[in-house]
Amino acid sequence: MRLLKAGGTENLKNWKGYVTCDKKNEHDGKGCGTVMEIEERDLGLMYWEDASSQHYYVAVRCPECGKHNIVRNVPNSILVRMVDSMNRGGSRFDGYSRET
Repeated sequence: MRLLKAGGTENLKNWKGYVTCDKKNEHDGKGCGTVMEIEERDLGLMYWEDASSQHYYVAVRCPECGKHNIVRNVPNSILVRMVDSMNRGGSRFDGYSRET
């Protein structure tokens, strides 16, 4: 037996996701097309800046080309842990700033 969700909480065990290294929006660089199976330990909290604030997102770095790819549909319990780490300096600037 393998538990995927314990005790009615959002403590997911062995969460995995799939991401393709690809261009996601107009500001994003081209990807190499690699398909990755990812786990929580692969995720990183990234941010970009505009004139008034920082905007955060979850990403994974492609081992083939080094591009950071946005990860969607991350379980809430994982996001909470990542935001907690952000308060301890756990996020990385992605190099993009937009002046408005």
